[in-house]
Amino acid sequence: MGTILRDQAKRQLEGAELMRLASEAFAAGHAVPDQVRYLASSIVNGQYVIRVRDDGHAVHEAREDARARAMRRTLLGIAAAALWLDHRRRR
Repeated sequence: MGTILRDQAKRQLEGAELMRLASEAFAAGHAVPDQVRYLASSIVNGQYVIRVRDDGHAVHEAREDARARAMRRTLLGIAAAALWLDHRRRR
């Protein structure tokens, strides 16, 4: 499998295509430090705000809701079984 994938990659990335990808990667890599500097200065100047959200509470509530639904279904099933057994017993 590895050999097949390697051969396909070699065929697709021949010549001009390989040079184009290398050029794009170089340009993108070269621009990253400037973009990071711009973002950092924007944050410092108050133009951007980084918000960090803790979803732990929401996940805990979702679990509690799921447990409550399961408990309601279980109790409803027990109640239905009890009614059915009482109905059968009275016949």
